[in-house]
Amino acid sequence: MATPNSPYMIPSTIDTAVLNTTLADYQKRLTDNIYNSNVVLRLVTKKTIDGGGSIVEPLIAASIVYVAVENIFAKGLNPWRPFVIFGFGLLHGLGFASVLGEFGLPDGQFIPALIAFNIGVELGQLTVIALAFLAVGWFARKSWYRAGIAIPASCIIAAVGAYWCIERVFF
Repeated sequence: MATPNSPYMIPSTIDTAVLNTTLADYQKRLTDNIYNSNVVLRLVTKKTIDGGGSIVEPLIAASIVYVAVENIFAKGLNPWRPFVIFGFGLLHGLGFASVLGEFGLPDGQFIPALIAFNIGVELGQLTVIALAFLAVGWFARKSWYRAGIAIPASCIIAAVGAYWCIERVFF
């Protein structure tokens, strides 16, 4: 089961941002993901929808693989990437919501506790994005960035996502 410090967050956040070459691109993709995660998190915690972990976790892992493979074969951001990020945000919101459901929220403090949990998740994502940008963002406009950074990083992320998907389905 995913935990608040889930390893999914790191590769999925980097995976989503690999082809983003400007801070504005990073910010837009992150904002899309945050918005969708927030919507689903609210719906699941209010029991409007069910975020069953046995289905959601393999789907999260598979979505990591999909975006990584797309990063390998796409030469830039495809027009459908915002829709992929939209779905990514929904899946990750379901994952985080199932974790939050395990911990429960105090009845009288539902909204403040939900906000605090969400702020923690989003700060984690912002930290990963900032560190990734500091590590490789300076090189994004270099001719060797795609071959030297984006493709190898995406291959590693795809392998990790595939491992997690197989692990979640079969073990």
